[in-house]
Amino acid sequence: MTPSGRRIAVIEAMRGIASIAVACFHLSLPFSSALPATLKAYGWLGVDVFFVISGFVIPLSLYGRSYEVRNFPNFLLRRLVRLEPPYIASLLLTIALWHLSALAPGFGGKEPDYTLAQLGFHLFYLIPLTSHGWLGANYWSLAYEFVFYIAVGLAFPFLIARRVEFTAAAIAAAVAAFYYLYQGPVLDGIFLSRIVEFGVGILLMRLVVDGDGRRAVANWFWLAACLLAVFYLGGFVIGLVVFLSACAIFLLKDLELGRWAYFIGGFSYSLYLTHTIIGARIAHLGARFAEGAFQEIAVVAVALAGTVAFAIAFEYAIETPAKQAARRFA
Repeated sequence: MTPSGRRIAVIEAMRGIASIAVACFHLSLPFSSALPATLKAYGWLGVDVFFVISGFVIPLSLYGRSYEVRNFPNFLLRRLVRLEPPYIASLLLTIALWHLSALAPGFGGKEPDYTLAQLGFHLFYLIPLTSHGWLGANYWSLAYEFVFYIAVGLAFPFLIARRVEFTAAAIAAAVAAFYYLYQGPVLDGIFLSRIVEFGVGILLMRLVVDGDGRRAVANWFWLAACLLAVFYLGGFVIGLVVFLSACAIFLLKDLELGRWAYFIGGFSYSLYLTHTIIGARIAHLGARFAEGAFQEIAVVAVALAGTVAFAIAFEYAIETPAKQAARRFA
């Protein structure tokens, strides 16, 4: 949203397209023909688009509400009320369908295997701090988002109320903290680049809020430095996607795209949560019978259509009430 509370059409469109891209990535995993292979190679980049969007939208929204750190409990509660009910519903659905799938004849997957402690760690996205694994292949990115909400809520004065150098320093400190806390085989350039992606969004927010005054040159400099860091840490493809996402937000933020943008943006979170639960099952079932490129593409298309339809219903039944409840804490 803008400081005035208006939803930004291009960001809604980007959210929808990014969630569809991630869904296509997972739905294409059982297949090997040209189009599914391309979706497998690049669809996961939708997550990087989400991180740039969050880095831009969340602090911009707080700025529009004249946020202060003393409002942090209310801010975090609002985020939890908005995001937790759909997340928990998807988690319960994952478990229920896992048990039902295990009862089906010819089931070739892993038998249901989880603990109550593992479920508890899911609730506050603590899985990375434990030896447990995520129960959904798409949940890992939610942990990034949750940590970002905490960080931006507590460090907000450094992100907007002071000179942009303090903002750049806060981003650098976050990258350094993750580097020293999580050194090991799982810590690679892509991991760190995704921390910087939030910083790209934050610096874009500074560019929009500060305007074309004396701060503009410094804002552009540090934004360029963040983008170069993403290229260096994440590689050319991730860097290009983040760069294009930043350009789209900055150049098209005032563009009206029509109702379709708000429509696909509206169910993007529900699609992200549920596509591995519904669509992936359709895709794996269809993979048993698909022969040749045309049939594989047809199965992916059917799986995507099915999971989008389910996501729309899920958004209406579960996510919309959560949005309405969260507004009470604005």
